[in-house]
Amino acid sequence: MQLTSENVEAVFYDCLAESSEKATQVIHGVVIQAGFNRDKVTANRDNILSMLSCLPREFHAVGGGGWSFLNLCVTADGTWWTDLHQMCDKLLTLGIAIGAVKFVFQRGLWQCFPGGMPYVVVDIQKGGEA
Repeated sequence: MQLTSENVEAVFYDCLAESSEKATQVIHGVVIQAGFNRDKVTANRDNILSMLSCLPREFHAVGGGGWSFLNLCVTADGTWWTDLHQMCDKLLTLGIAIGAVKFVFQRGLWQCFPGGMPYVVVDIQKGGEA
């Protein structure tokens, strides 16, 4: 699956729980908090991994070791897939939900980075195992 705003949006909304009471997995992104249906997240694992694999090597555990959230809006070939950081946050929460994305530093340290934004790392192998 290609990394596009439309694809991220479609997968994100497909994975959301019907209500907060039915959420089996709550993920905290940079700004958003999402209540996911774990079964739907599992069903979309390959799509999420495919989109994450489109990110620049700097984000990947093997090859870069993590990069600023501010750069999450660009693909590995330099194409802007979105101009909305909210959309990047949706991709981030999906990645966290499958265990393929994590914050490099805890939230309290984010203020030390440009724009107060976190560094994130993508580990496709971990996402495949979770």
